[in-house]
Amino acid sequence: MKTLLLTFCLLLATTMGHAAENGRTLIIFSASWCPPCQQMKKDVFPLLKTELSQWDVILVDSDKFQSSLKAWKIDSIPTIIFAKRENKQYATEVKRLIGYTSASELKKHLDTLLR
Repeated sequence: MKTLLLTFCLLLATTMGHAAENGRTLIIFSASWCPPCQQMKKDVFPLLKTELSQWDVILVDSDKFQSSLKAWKIDSIPTIIFAKRENKQYATEVKRLIGYTSASELKKHLDTLLR
């Protein structure tokens, strides 16, 4: 597992709402031109509103944050990274999903990692 700097993500998260008390962060790398990304945004995320409310969810626009793709070693999108915050600046990646992920598959991972 690696520990990565979250400064840019936490700046975004600050504007998106509260911090999850359990320190869990979900970083979603997406793009407007990516059909699987748009499909997940439309079909998957709305179904998991309750589960996602237990996580800090950070949506990273891959076109606007090119440097973050290199920092997180993102080769394709969509990519979802499950991370555990260690403090305000650092988080450790605990799981990574690459490509389209169904609501049932994402829910399984969300529930498992909250235990």
